Amino acid sequence: MFFSKLPSAERLAVWKAITGHIIALLLTFGFFGIVFLALVGKVNLADPTTATFVGTVTGYAIGQLSRPLAYYFAVPRDPPSDSVSSGSTSSTTTSASG
Repeated sequence: MFFSKLPSAERLAVWKAITGHIIALLLTFGFFGIVFLALVGKVNLADPTTATFVGTVTGYAIGQLSRPLAYYFAVPRDPPSDSVSSGSTSSTTTSASG
């Protein structure tokens, strides 16, 4: 096998790289598989439990796809929102002395 001829440090690096690609592919194919089955009608979305499950899994999968998309396709990720500072005003104050 090709990997047996590599030194152990390089072998570990190759396995880490392959593992990342495999996980990204599984997430991507899993997401599109769920969406495809829901759109084709193989999933009974009339049942509230099934519809909730498909919606939850789809939402989770799309959230997890942001990192592989950013890595492979240079899609910019949204910065994390800071709910505390989003509604705050400027900390500098001006005095109206005249």
